[in-house]
Amino acid sequence: MSEKPTRMNLDEAGEGRTDWQRVRSQSDAEIDAAIAADSDADAVSEAELARFAAMRARYEVLQAETGMWHWRLVRADGTVLAVDGGGFASRRGADDAIRLLRSAVLAADLRAA
Repeated sequence: MSEKPTRMNLDEAGEGRTDWQRVRSQSDAEIDAAIAADSDADAVSEAELARFAAMRARYEVLQAETGMWHWRLVRADGTVLAVDGGGFASRRGADDAIRLLRSAVLAADLRAA
Protein backbone atom coordinates (compact mmCIF):
# COMPACT_ATOMS: atom_id res chain seq x y z
CA MET A 1 0.00 0.00 0.00
CA SER A 2 1.41 3.37 -0.96
CA GLU A 3 -0.06 5.58 1.74
CA LYS A 4 0.14 5.03 5.48
CA PRO A 5 -3.19 4.35 7.16
CA THR A 6 -4.70 6.95 9.46
CA ARG A 7 -8.10 7.12 11.03
CA MET A 8 -8.98 9.95 8.66
CA ASN A 9 -8.10 8.20 5.39
CA LEU A 10 -9.62 4.91 6.55
CA ASP A 11 -12.89 6.77 7.13
CA GLU A 12 -12.75 8.17 3.60
CA ALA A 13 -14.21 4.87 2.38
CA GLY A 14 -17.54 6.63 2.75
CA GLU A 15 -20.19 7.73 5.18
CA GLY A 16 -17.84 7.73 8.16
CA ARG A 17 -17.48 3.96 8.10
CA THR A 18 -14.10 2.32 8.54
CA ASP A 19 -12.75 0.46 5.51
CA TRP A 20 -12.16 -2.89 7.23
CA GLN A 21 -10.76 -4.45 4.06
CA ARG A 22 -7.91 -1.93 4.22
CA VAL A 23 -7.47 -2.44 7.96
CA ARG A 24 -7.18 -6.22 7.50
CA SER A 25 -4.50 -5.69 4.83
CA GLN A 26 -2.27 -3.74 7.23
CA SER A 27 0.47 -5.33 9.29
CA ASP A 28 0.50 -4.85 13.06
CA ALA A 29 3.52 -2.55 12.66
CA GLU A 30 1.67 -0.36 10.13
CA ILE A 31 -1.38 -0.13 12.38
CA ASP A 32 0.78 0.69 15.43
CA ALA A 33 2.56 3.40 13.40
CA ALA A 34 -0.78 4.90 12.31
CA ILE A 35 -2.02 4.96 15.89
CA ALA A 36 1.22 6.59 17.04
CA ALA A 37 0.88 9.25 14.32
CA ASP A 38 -2.77 9.97 15.22
CA SER A 39 -3.16 13.50 16.60
CA ASP A 40 -5.72 12.22 19.13
CA ALA A 41 -3.22 9.73 20.56
CA ASP A 42 -2.21 12.19 23.28
CA ALA A 43 -5.76 12.02 24.62
CA VAL A 44 -5.25 8.36 25.56
CA SER A 45 -4.11 7.93 29.16
CA GLU A 46 -1.30 5.64 30.25
CA ALA A 47 -3.90 3.48 32.03
CA GLU A 48 -5.84 3.06 28.79
CA LEU A 49 -2.66 2.18 26.92
CA ALA A 50 -1.83 -0.45 29.53
CA ARG A 51 -5.37 -1.87 29.30
CA PHE A 52 -5.17 -2.05 25.50
CA ALA A 53 -1.75 -3.72 25.68
CA ALA A 54 -3.13 -6.34 28.08
CA MET A 55 -5.98 -7.05 25.66
CA ARG A 56 -3.64 -7.95 22.80
CA ALA A 57 -3.89 -11.58 21.85
CA ARG A 58 -2.11 -14.11 19.70
CA TYR A 59 -2.98 -17.43 18.12
CA GLU A 60 -0.87 -20.41 19.13
CA VAL A 61 -0.72 -23.62 17.10
CA LEU A 62 0.30 -26.76 18.99
CA GLN A 63 0.68 -30.43 18.17
CA ALA A 64 -0.77 -32.84 20.73
CA GLU A 65 0.78 -36.17 21.67
CA THR A 66 -1.87 -37.80 19.48
CA GLY A 67 -0.41 -36.04 16.45
CA MET A 68 -3.44 -33.78 16.02
CA TRP A 69 -2.89 -30.03 15.59
CA HIS A 70 -4.78 -27.50 17.71
CA TRP A 71 -5.04 -23.72 17.88
CA ARG A 72 -5.85 -21.46 20.76
CA LEU A 73 -6.26 -17.72 21.16
CA VAL A 74 -4.26 -16.42 24.12
CA ARG A 75 -4.36 -12.96 25.68
CA ALA A 76 -1.06 -11.20 26.48
CA ASP A 77 -1.44 -12.14 30.17
CA GLY A 78 -1.69 -15.84 29.27
CA THR A 79 -5.47 -16.19 29.60
CA VAL A 80 -6.82 -18.62 27.01
CA LEU A 81 -9.74 -16.93 25.24
CA ALA A 82 -10.69 -19.62 22.72
CA VAL A 83 -9.67 -23.08 21.52
CA ASP A 84 -10.49 -25.10 18.43
CA GLY A 85 -13.36 -27.54 18.56
CA GLY A 86 -11.53 -30.80 17.98
CA GLY A 87 -8.17 -30.63 16.24
CA PHE A 88 -6.75 -30.94 12.75
CA ALA A 89 -4.78 -33.63 10.97
CA SER A 90 -2.16 -31.13 9.76
CA ARG A 91 -0.57 -27.84 10.78
CA ARG A 92 -1.94 -26.34 7.57
CA GLY A 93 -5.46 -27.33 8.61
CA ALA A 94 -5.06 -25.48 11.91
CA ASP A 95 -3.56 -22.44 10.16
CA ASP A 96 -6.42 -22.41 7.62
CA ALA A 97 -8.97 -22.58 10.44
CA ILE A 98 -7.35 -19.54 12.10
CA ARG A 99 -7.50 -17.57 8.83
CA LEU A 100 -11.16 -18.52 8.37
CA LEU A 101 -11.99 -17.57 11.95
CA ARG A 102 -10.25 -14.19 11.64
CA SER A 103 -12.25 -13.39 8.49
CA ALA A 104 -15.51 -14.52 10.08
CA VAL A 105 -14.94 -12.49 13.24
CA LEU A 106 -14.28 -9.30 11.28
CA ALA A 107 -17.48 -9.79 9.30
CA ALA A 108 -19.65 -10.91 12.24
CA ASP A 109 -22.64 -8.92 13.49
CA LEU A 110 -23.27 -8.34 17.18
CA ARG A 111 -26.73 -9.57 18.16
CA ALA A 112 -28.49 -10.10 21.43
CA ALA A 113 -28.86 -13.77 22.34
